[in-house]
Amino acid sequence: MVATTADAATADPPGWPWRGVNMDSISSTPADIGVLLTRLGANSIHLQLRPEVLGNTKHLDANEAWTRAIAWANAMLDACKQYHIVGIVEVTGVPLGKVDTSTETEPAFWANPSAREEYFRRLASLAKNLRSRGHEFAAYDIMSEPVMIVAGKSFKPPQWQQFQLQIINTLRTYDPSRWVVVKPGPWGLPASYENLGAIARPRLIYSVHMYDPHRFTHQGIKHYPFGPKYPGYIGSRMWDARTLEMDLTPVIRFQQKYKVPVYVGEFSAARWAPGADTYIKNLVTIFNDHGWGWAYFAYSGWNGWNPNYNTHYSTDASGVDRDYVGVQSKRWKVLRQILPIEQPIN
Repeated sequence: MVATTADAATADPPGWPWRGVNMDSISSTPADIGVLLTRLGANSIHLQLRPEVLGNTKHLDANEAWTRAIAWANAMLDACKQYHIVGIVEVTGVPLGKVDTSTETEPAFWANPSAREEYFRRLASLAKNLRSRGHEFAAYDIMSEPVMIVAGKSFKPPQWQQFQLQIINTLRTYDPSRWVVVKPGPWGLPASYENLGAIARPRLIYSVHMYDPHRFTHQGIKHYPFGPKYPGYIGSRMWDARTLEMDLTPVIRFQQKYKVPVYVGEFSAARWAPGADTYIKNLVTIFNDHGWGWAYFAYSGWNGWNPNYNTHYSTDASGVDRDYVGVQSKRWKVLRQILPIEQPIN
């Protein structure tokens, strides 16, 4: 389905363009929003609900994990309202309970109609709980990074476009006027926008996650080796600000064709990646030049992305503790440069 110009030509989302950070339901609290705004001039928070992780770590059943996740979303949106910023609510890992123990990245989920029905039932309950929210709740973000992984390889989930339409229809049955963030599979990567058509629905925001090149941003994580520097040759290609913009060309062309808002829901580089600060600043310049919204990943959580740590690589607990430097880190300096203090939205 392809959107018409009339579909796209709606008013901007609340608080647009969004400039903020990611916070998740495992490591962030409403008090963090007040702390954040004393340090940075964010106008939005990307709120990641992680009920599946919460259930596994706290040994909760699916219903209790889901209930706590929604309560967290409401508490965070209360804080957004207090501080005159907006929240984007994303669900990462819907707990399906006894219906299906697989995750949304596994073929078993996509092959199981009962699992998909339970997924939509959970989303309906989310919309019922949040539909009375006002301006502080800007949008739903559906399925953080849509992907199906088979034998270690990534694929777009089967019939992903139709699945997104079902999600949009489910949410709007109970919350008809709210904006919804959508993205292509797999992973919502820039290359996934090649030859993509827009969805024929109003009030949609198109999201991309930017970690290219992964050899650089994810070095020291899983199988990615240390060494790549930015700017510089990574593999056989020279990566600099110009290359980053070229890498984002499919998204730029999509925006120009369909006249839709674009949101970079995640972008970052491991704190120990040489040149990570320059990489982040170069990306933000590109995002701003094109009028995109964006959210740095992440305000808290795992130490590799967390700005409270220095640039040393560490995995053991004692090393991580030594590397904690708080707001004196290089990454906080970068965040203060890309998020200058601004007047809050009305």
